[in-house]
Amino acid sequence: MSATSGREATCPSCGKTFDPMRSRHVRVKDGRVMAFCSEACKAADVVALPPVMAETTKLPASYVPPAAAEPKRAAATKAVPAPAPVPVAVPAPATVEVADDVVEEVPRLRPRRRWRAALAALAVIVVGGMAIALVQNISPSSPSRVNAAPADRELPPAPAVPAAPVPSPREKATAVLKGLIASPSPRIARSAALALARTCDAAAKTHLVEATKTETSEIARLENAYVLARCGDDAAKQTLVVSLKNARRDVKADAARHLTALGDSSGLSFLHALLGVSQHRLGAAEALARTKDEKAVAALTTIHGAAGTEPDDKLRASIALGLAGDVSVKEELRIALADPRFRPAAAGALAELGDDFARDALVDGLGVPSLRVDAARALRRLSPNLDATPLVAPLLDALATERDNSQVSAAEAVLVLTGPAADAEKP
Repeated sequence: MSATSGREATCPSCGKTFDPMRSRHVRVKDGRVMAFCSEACKAADVVALPPVMAETTKLPASYVPPAAAEPKRAAATKAVPAPAPVPVAVPAPATVEVADDVVEEVPRLRPRRRWRAALAALAVIVVGGMAIALVQNISPSSPSRVNAAPADRELPPAPAVPAAPVPSPREKATAVLKGLIASPSPRIARSAALALARTCDAAAKTHLVEATKTETSEIARLENAYVLARCGDDAAKQTLVVSLKNARRDVKADAARHLTALGDSSGLSFLHALLGVSQHRLGAAEALARTKDEKAVAALTTIHGAAGTEPDDKLRASIALGLAGDVSVKEELRIALADPRFRPAAAGALAELGDDFARDALVDGLGVPSLRVDAARALRRLSPNLDATPLVAPLLDALATERDNSQVSAAEAVLVLTGPAADAEKP
């Protein structure tokens, strides 16, 4: 093969000029590498490559054919002279013995590997990109260009969620009483209705009207009628007036007392009549004491000053006189605070006189279920502008921890302490 340039050669088979460096059709024969322009010309006579090609593709001098592995081929080997030196100053190759029938193809340059490698790299990039995108979507801590805000810009504050309104002590007490009105116990339900009716609640009044229809106790029916009449029920008030003609003295006495508390004079005549009966005199005078009835005050003064009056009756007379506004008994009432039997009543009378000396005893009374309502009423009379906040706290605890009957008294005391001052005037 005659060279036409440093990078071109003539195909030994067809004579076509081609670049042997780019040819994929090569073979080795007699220790030399021969290149062809096509696969068809590959079997042509061997021609010498250009010096550059020979330098890059010739076999090394240390090459030894696999004679030990193939003894038959080794026997046919013969010496092959080294090629003549070319004009380029390249050392002549050493003589290499190669079998005549050994034809070894030089590994082809495989351009397919390039596009396969490119495809593999592309696949790695695509898979890697998908993995990164998946991690960014799943991980809550990965940054997002959509949600990111500029560094110098503050995020707007989250909208404030309005807190649920906290019910007032009065609302809590009302809710407890309404719940107890639905109690399966008629006694508890009636007590709750009586307490809630202090505010003239419609549900409480309805319950009392219905309960009165089946009530067997005449005294209880009179109490129901009084509470309803206090809320302006004329029919209930008429029930009290009619009861003044009852055959039983205790029924007539209760009816007269309720009418007097309502400011109705219908029962005065009966109570005045009782002032003339020695065994009922003190009781009738006590019922009339708040009205400052002259006949009642005269009877109380007599009982209090009489030499033969029992000490307990004398103290009861002092308390009644204090309720009637007689300041002369104040010191005696203060002393009576030391007697557990008369302490609550004496404190109530001192409150009526405006004596703050009774405050501690009244506050103590708020802790006793049977005394709570009267103690609350006395505290409101003592201080019409009373700050009830510290007094209400233990009563609210009682609403949550005590039994139903005690809850009724605690709730009614809350209503008295937090309601209008006029409520304290209602027995």
